[in-house]
Amino acid sequence: MLKEAVRRLLWLGPTLLVVTLPIFWAIARATDLTARAPSSPLPLFFNPSPAGVRERALAAVSLVASGGDAASDGAETLARLGGAALPFVLAEFDALGPDARGRVALSLTPIARRMGIGAAADLDTPEAAVVLWNRFWEEHAIDFRPAVVRRAVRRFVEHPSALRASEVSELDTVALEDLIDAFGHVKTADDAIRVRHVTDLVAHMTDRPWTVALGASPEAAARIVRCLNGPAPI
Repeated sequence: MLKEAVRRLLWLGPTLLVVTLPIFWAIARATDLTARAPSSPLPLFFNPSPAGVRERALAAVSLVASGGDAASDGAETLARLGGAALPFVLAEFDALGPDARGRVALSLTPIARRMGIGAAADLDTPEAAVVLWNRFWEEHAIDFRPAVVRRAVRRFVEHPSALRASEVSELDTVALEDLIDAFGHVKTADDAIRVRHVTDLVAHMTDRPWTVALGASPEAAARIVRCLNGPAPI
């Protein structure tokens, strides 16, 4: 009897695997076909080569640098990735030719405006844009390290101010993960105030209208948190 029980236990794992995989595939296909646009390049069941920010940013840089018809698509991708792409994009500057470097630098203009860096004259020409981004990276590359980002977000969340909001804004989307982590549990009026400050920055970085109104209840703030804790904004 013990031998039979052991045999059944050993077969339990493979049986569950054989039964679960087809069911999971069928459910994923049914939901994805209705929820996902037909033109989406994402796989329905399994992605053997997931692309992160680095891969997407470098692919976008190649499109912009080429100056072809797809350059606008690359620029749009870079604008959406925002500050999270800068460590990878700016590291590629030296490997690009002068014209390609200028095109890439200009494509980062929406990010610069969102971050609040540079004057209008700094973004008028490719040459000026290259100088702006080279100078910015020399001065602020260290600010994009994970530990520094977490510290800046924590300071803002604990003691919000215009200056600290500006510091986090200059990090742009690279701070999104830490900002969303800062939502925490929303149960009290103080929690709602914290969420309001954080969502203001998240909305600014992502161009999404997920903000908490002044004086909103904890319940209203919690609803926004649930939305933002879904798929990544970028």
